[in-house]
Amino acid sequence: MRPAAAKSGYRPKDRKRFGKGIFVSNNGDVFPSSFLPIRLGNVREDSLPEVYAGAAVLEEMHDASKLKGRCGACEFNHICRGSRSRAYAVTGDYLAEDPYCAYQPGTVPREELEDAEAILDEIRLTNFSRRVR
Repeated sequence: MRPAAAKSGYRPKDRKRFGKGIFVSNNGDVFPSSFLPIRLGNVREDSLPEVYAGAAVLEEMHDASKLKGRCGACEFNHICRGSRSRAYAVTGDYLAEDPYCAYQPGTVPREELEDAEAILDEIRLTNFSRRVR
């Protein structure tokens, strides 16, 4: 544990508490990720758990029913939710569909959805192999 964390007494018990992760800049500003420039707060003003708990943006991003476009219609949105950073970069709306997702909702037959995790892994490989030129 780093000395600063030891002084504060804060010890993260579970990384999942913060979802997929958050980004804290060198000046203490907190963002949903290093690629999503929406300031949630500042750890020099409030504790990290306070910033996280008070962030309506994170609540919206964690609610799959608020997603729009293909991500909103996707049968995997409870697992994946697409890239909120890419959606924001292209459209200015972090709840918009992930513009570079290769998957078209409804492509996987219902009976195959039981193996959703394996299918999602395949989709992730496809998405990360795409290059924007």
